[in-house]
Amino acid sequence: MDTSTGKRKDRGVERVLIEADAVQTRIRELAAELDAIYQTETPLLIGVLTGAVTFMSDLMRAMDAELKIDFMAVSSYG
Repeated sequence: MDTSTGKRKDRGVERVLIEADAVQTRIRELAAELDAIYQTETPLLIGVLTGAVTFMSDLMRAMDAELKIDFMAVSSYG
């Protein structure tokens, strides 16, 4: 943290709502839950580009199940 401004230096983030360790812990818990549900099936993980890439990468690495992945792009129209 930059003590002169009180702001975090990384990526312009002013404050962290959920610490990285807590996010990683929850991802591991979610992976275990999904592994238990899909013991005999191959789940398909679908991520919305580009925001889901990092989360899906972490989730896939934490899972033991054989899985398939795909991504989709979406856009909003005002």
